[in-house]
Amino acid sequence: MRLLFITPFYKPAHVYGGPTRSIPGLCEGLVQNGCEVEVFTTNANGEEKLEVEPGRPIDRDGVQVTYFDQFTIGGQFFWSTGLRRACEKRAQEFDYVYIYGLWNYPAIAAGKACREQDVSYIVSPRTGLMRWPLRQGWMRKKVYLWVFGRTYLENAWAIHYTTGVEKRESEQLGFDVPGFVVPNCMDFSEFDRLPEAGRFRDRYQIPSDAPLVLFLSRIEPRKGLEFSLDAFAQAKEDVPDAHFAIAGPGEEEYVQEVEELVANVGIERGTTFTGYVDATERLEALVDADVFILTSHTENFAMAAVEAMAAETPVLLSKEVGVAEDAVAARAGISVSLEKGRIQSALTRLLNTSSLRTEMGSNGPDHVRSSYRPESVAEQMIQAIQEQENKGA
Repeated sequence: MRLLFITPFYKPAHVYGGPTRSIPGLCEGLVQNGCEVEVFTTNANGEEKLEVEPGRPIDRDGVQVTYFDQFTIGGQFFWSTGLRRACEKRAQEFDYVYIYGLWNYPAIAAGKACREQDVSYIVSPRTGLMRWPLRQGWMRKKVYLWVFGRTYLENAWAIHYTTGVEKRESEQLGFDVPGFVVPNCMDFSEFDRLPEAGRFRDRYQIPSDAPLVLFLSRIEPRKGLEFSLDAFAQAKEDVPDAHFAIAGPGEEEYVQEVEELVANVGIERGTTFTGYVDATERLEALVDADVFILTSHTENFAMAAVEAMAAETPVLLSKEVGVAEDAVAARAGISVSLEKGRIQSALTRLLNTSSLRTEMGSNGPDHVRSSYRPESVAEQMIQAIQEQENKGA
């Protein structure tokens, strides 16, 4: 099976979060399962560009990746003439084209090239069709869907959802396109030798005996930090020495709003903002945390939560987080509705009960390694495509 992956960003552009780990993992897993895989992407890397030669294929951990020059519009969209031309020239060489996202130029360009050349393409919306994101800037997105998105989606061969939560929400829009669920995958090699405990706390002068709550993700409205912070402020009344670490990048204006919220709920002295953390510091944070928290309004998957479980850190997740159901089933975490009282109660319980944290933390590694290894997820992807082929035969 020959597959071409189209994505606006690819590792090592980790500033874009989970997709720059899960998509490469899937590509590498497919190669290990005997598929021929190529990737067309851009040199986007936040405010900078990756130091790669545009238009020249390179081997990236066994996968042939071509980065094309781009420029962003409003910090996103990733306009790339080179990528469009490459899709127009080579899409017909592949059995399937796998396209990441909806609200970006590479997706629209690749979909158009596939339709013109009668090439089957699979769309992976990754939250893009879920309720909460669609409500943000709805009129603009409605126009976009009408002009570009509807044709793009309705002519897809299939839609790949990463969790049942994403599939249920997305299908309510009524697009008559078959869909299948295959989870994201994760490379666990860096979790085989975790850093020594205490390094993250030492760096940010967080006392070694302070119960540490960790948010590790991109700071954006979708993540529901207002719920986490309010719950933490209430939980701190019962656990006064608790500390909250907010690790991750975000738009400056919104980060300032979160900082103001921290001040308003009175937890400035118990909260640390780290900004962007690199791969090493990310692991150090996960090792030192007592609880990982993510109270997103919507989350198709949540790679950071999977990483927390891999590091033996119990997770507290809103029910809107894609992996929440599996985490609860594995007894690796707690899932609650987006209600401040319920979040506060669950957080206080975890902070006050070290035996519960230990039990849930110990369940995490086996769960995630059995569920999200690249090789097994790639096998599921191949099987899902083959099943879809049989249905269409």
